[in-house]
Amino acid sequence: AAAAAAASAFLPSFPSTPRTKIAISDGSSIRTTFVDESETESIERTRSINVSVVSLFAIDGLLKGEIYVRNLAYEKKVVIRYTVDGWSTYSEIEAAFSRNVEEDIDAFDFSLTFPIEDVSGCELCVSYSVNDSVFWDNNEDTNYRLEYDENEKKK
Repeated sequence: AAAAAAASAFLPSFPSTPRTKIAISDGSSIRTTFVDESETESIERTRSINVSVVSLFAIDGLLKGEIYVRNLAYEKKVVIRYTVDGWSTYSEIEAAFSRNVEEDIDAFDFSLTFPIEDVSGCELCVSYSVNDSVFWDNNEDTNYRLEYDENEKKK
């Protein structure tokens, strides 16, 4: 028991529940199930699970995000998989490299546009392909969710 307690002292401490607090971007008509973490928390989370959505915000029907990945190799691919119909169908877009955060962490950015009139919301998750392996950030099996404010849709 003492060995287990000692070992757990060296493990990063992350919330055991998904990041699902509703955050409404200033001037936005989209609610997102994403909670911002500090830069240190984002880096630690990325080192633990290899890929992590670290920024997600919406303004006027445009969704932008930043993803951190562990720099495991030069060749890598970061893809956002999203649906607007409850996973009956889905689409994918590739994120673009934006910067080196630390020696072992790279940042990728993405942007999506959704016509508010046509959909009520969206779910997304992120895959990171490197060295013949694929890692996922799906918000601890709950996906990242975005919901349009019905009042905004009627404007």
